[in-house]
Amino acid sequence: MSRLPVILDTDDLPLAELHAARIDGDLIAIGRGFAPFDAHDERSLRARSLAPVALSSGRLIVDRLSAAWVHGACAEPSTVTLCRRVDQRSTALVTSEASVREVILADDDAVVLGGVTVTTAPRTAFDLCLDGGVSDSIAVAALVGLRRNELIDIDDIDDALIAYDRLPHKKRGRRRLGAARTLVAAQPSLTR
Repeated sequence: MSRLPVILDTDDLPLAELHAARIDGDLIAIGRGFAPFDAHDERSLRARSLAPVALSSGRLIVDRLSAAWVHGACAEPSTVTLCRRVDQRSTALVTSEASVREVILADDDAVVLGGVTVTTAPRTAFDLCLDGGVSDSIAVAALVGLRRNELIDIDDIDDALIAYDRLPHKKRGRRRLGAARTLVAAQPSLTR
C-alpha cells in the first residue's frame, strides 16, 4: 500500500478533488499544494510545498520573501523567490511563478528543510534588507517577523551589512533594519 505524499498537488489528485477535500476539511491549502488538515504548519512543510517550483528548475534555493514565509515571518508571496549559486549555473527554464537571481552563498547560508534548500533566517534577513524588488514596509514586516520568531538578531544583521565596504543598497538595508529595530523596541514581547 503506497502512502500519499505529505504535500499533495495536481500530480497526485485533480485540482477539483483537492479543493473539494479542502472544503470538506480534510486538507488545508499550504504554499503551492495541500496538506492533511492535522499537519503542523511548520518550516519543513512550508518548504516542501514549494518543491514543485524550486526543484523543477535545477539546484534552486528558496530565498528572500519566500524564505521569510518558510521561516514563518510573513504571508506567502505571490511569486516564489529563488536563487541559484553563481558557481552552479544551469540552463534550466523557470516558470512565470518564480523570480530567480544568481548569488554567492556561503555553505552555512542555506539549510535543507523538507527536502528543499532554503536560505537561513540570518541570510534571508540580510537579503531582505537589500532587496529592491520589495517595498520597505513588506521587508521591515518580514524582518520583524524573523525577530519575533527569535530567528535573527537585528544587531548581528546590521554588523554584517556594516562589514562590507562597497555593498549596493547598504543605506536602504540599514534604514530597513533601523525601522525594524524601532518596531521591535515598541513591542516589549519582541525583545530578548
